[in-house]
Amino acid sequence: MKVLLLKPCWPYPVGDDFIYNRIWPPLCLANCAALLLREGHTVRIFDAHAERTPADKIKEHVYGFDKIFITSSALDRWQCPNLNIEPFLRAARLIRKENDELYVMGYHGTVNPDEILSLTGAKAIIRGQPEIGVLEICQNQSLSRIKGISYRSSGKIISTAERAVIDLDTLPVPAFHLVNFKYYFYEILGSNFALFEGSRGCTHGCTFCSKVMFGVTFRQKSPMRLMEEIDRAVRECKIKTGYFIDLDFTLNKKWVEEVCSLLIERNYDFEWCCQARLDEVDAPLLKKMKQAKCRLIHYGVETASDKMLRLAHKGLTTERITEGIRLTQEAGIKTLCFFMIGLSSDSREEMRQNMAFAHRLNPTYLHYHLAVSYGASCIQENSLNLPCDVSRRMIKHAIMKFYLRPRYIIQRLKQKEDRKAMLRQLKLLYAYIR
Repeated sequence: MKVLLLKPCWPYPVGDDFIYNRIWPPLCLANCAALLLREGHTVRIFDAHAERTPADKIKEHVYGFDKIFITSSALDRWQCPNLNIEPFLRAARLIRKENDELYVMGYHGTVNPDEILSLTGAKAIIRGQPEIGVLEICQNQSLSRIKGISYRSSGKIISTAERAVIDLDTLPVPAFHLVNFKYYFYEILGSNFALFEGSRGCTHGCTFCSKVMFGVTFRQKSPMRLMEEIDRAVRECKIKTGYFIDLDFTLNKKWVEEVCSLLIERNYDFEWCCQARLDEVDAPLLKKMKQAKCRLIHYGVETASDKMLRLAHKGLTTERITEGIRLTQEAGIKTLCFFMIGLSSDSREEMRQNMAFAHRLNPTYLHYHLAVSYGASCIQENSLNLPCDVSRRMIKHAIMKFYLRPRYIIQRLKQKEDRKAMLRQLKLLYAYIR
């Protein structure tokens, strides 16, 4: 069977929903491809986003396939999916005109399968983690027997029982050879860039976070299993930089130490970043991560208010945040801090506090998100307390105030970064403040 796995094209670098549409590899599609290849199927991964192929130009790429799977949110967008999904819908509708065997996966169909079925005309929606659902559809199993999907039958929409979470060690190594890595980069890390997944899920209960795509439990690959993927990517695909896309990379400290020991032992020409919590890092762990060539850590600071941190069930204090940033900086690892606007009832005062706190923390990079109501998070529809255009102007102002500080500019110039990387970062900054 010939199968096409497709990621649609989004505006780059920033869409009108104010979301950064990074050009990162569709790791979930590479996972699906590996399972299909193992069973003898012919598979192509087409990343229209990376190749900058808009929906009206996509038709020529979809002929000759028995089944086509399109995602509204690749794995790097499972947690913070796009709000404006019109680019995805346009692509899906055009494909549906050419091929009846269209299937949709991703966040949006997971939380609202009835609507996405109607809007796309797809044969079925794969809810949640897509890998096994894609495999069973390509085995031509009856849709009624496949767990975790929604489809239309006799004018009614049928949703089958939820699928159990996947044991990540049972997945084959992603089909990296089907991914053209020349397209991928992270502006603040580098090119020859790949994503790696050491775990799925998170044990914390932050009210603003949607985890519906990850399953209800936290589970990890074994360190050796993860290293098998890194080894193949580095040796066969010449990967130089990577991001561990785990929601909480440092949740299991012993596991992180084992992964770092293996990276130190193998001494790849490979630098990486991850997402972590500030209450889970300490000086010895950060030192080992640095030795393993960790260059950057993403931290969710969210707010400068201890009260809002408690209400959001973040499990952090501003004191612990300050200490964690200090330890990371002393270890020589760059930091990217994320803040949110719209958590409190007074967003203007919230922004003033956040700006002051961000300047005190002085991370390498900073970004603000609008608090939005995702279907499977606990944030309510009225979470934004200002009109969206006002909130965006506030965020633009805060970003400019942070990055245009003389102290910050001098620090960055002293770092003597690669010119190409610096130009990409400036382009991204301009997209947010223009």
